[in-house]
Amino acid sequence: KEIISIINQFSHDAFFHYLVTRHSEIRLLLCQQMIKERTIISTTVENSILYSSIESGKKYVLDIVAKDDQGDIYNIEMQCYRTDENDLKRFQVYGFRLTQNESNKGTNYKDIRPVRQLIINNSDPIKGLDHYIHHFQFYDHQHKVSLPYNLNEITIVQLAYLNMESIEIKVFDELMYLFKYNRPYDKIKTDKKIMEAIEMHDNYKGSNEWILAAERERDELARLSDLREWEEAKKGLEQWAEAQKEMDQWGISKK
Repeated sequence: KEIISIINQFSHDAFFHYLVTRHSEIRLLLCQQMIKERTIISTTVENSILYSSIESGKKYVLDIVAKDDQGDIYNIEMQCYRTDENDLKRFQVYGFRLTQNESNKGTNYKDIRPVRQLIINNSDPIKGLDHYIHHFQFYDHQHKVSLPYNLNEITIVQLAYLNMESIEIKVFDELMYLFKYNRPYDKIKTDKKIMEAIEMHDNYKGSNEWILAAERERDELARLSDLREWEEAKKGLEQWAEAQKEMDQWGISKK
């Protein structure tokens, strides 16, 4: 029951992956959030992989890379666990790696397309970031100018700060609400794309992706259980060693 409750969340990375790789309009909606200066016509999935973090080798990340109609690159990721220093550095390293991959494809730097990353954080807010949406790029704060031909940008959406009452609601925000609360926002007419996402969630249940997600969560829960047992055993050994040390000292002083 615990595993099913986890993998049935709309923000679970397995469903997020299932949704974004299959629903072109929702993928376009997410990519459009990263760029304001022009309208994207279409996107295609360039890569969709499963990999583990360098920290534990057990923390899985479903990674989606898309390209728009002009060749710009978009990396989309859902974070449901606490985002720490390793994650923030990993985002940047991966973005630079995508840029490097583009550089390796041609001989002219002007052909390198920008890489934009969208990180949806459905865990505790990142320390120092106190707003719903943050957008980062190379910027000179003293002279208030962005770096020309900037190639790497990161948009971080923090669902903890989503407040539908204080914003001009767009379909993007409806989708974020669905991810946060596992239900549509019912104070306005639900957009067609949100209804389609809910329908896709019904199809996701029982699918191969759903089964694999359950297996991953089962393995992770087992790993955490083993880790807790080891930590308790280690604590017991340390307490025993400390007691033994005190007994030895008491024995020496008794003599």
